[in-house]
Amino acid sequence: MSARRLLIGVLLLLVTGCADPYEQGMQAYEQGVWEEAIAHFERVRKLSGRYTEALAMISKARFQLGKEAYERGAWQEALEQLEWVDRRDENYPEARELIDGSNFHLGKEAYDRREWTEAVGRLGAVRQTGAHYEEAQALFIKANAELEAAKILPE
Repeated sequence: MSARRLLIGVLLLLVTGCADPYEQGMQAYEQGVWEEAIAHFERVRKLSGRYTEALAMISKARFQLGKEAYERGAWQEALEQLEWVDRRDENYPEARELIDGSNFHLGKEAYDRREWTEAVGRLGAVRQTGAHYEEAQALFIKANAELEAAKILPE
């Protein structure tokens, strides 16, 4: 390697820094900047000794994003984050509860808009153990009846 290439490499390291993406992710996580934390944790290499820790932190950050979205009524955004966590990490039973709540609210909104197919799908996804199950089932039955009626009597 020529001296010039070595110098360029050293200068690049100085300019870009040698920051550890895991540490950067932890800093962003501690500041509550979830998207930034996720981006840093995703840069941790599989061969790194911190890869498993980074995956766990991605789940934590996505759970926080989903929970915040749920709390402000952004049901679809909450679903995207919480379903990601639910598929990959069994340590978040609250994620499943919030998924049920998001499906219930999206189903109720679809019901109010008379979008029967979406209402049936969302309301039918609420688990029996979900807090909104009984109301979801009642709306599911009504929406399903409307959907069946629409098939028999086209507009």
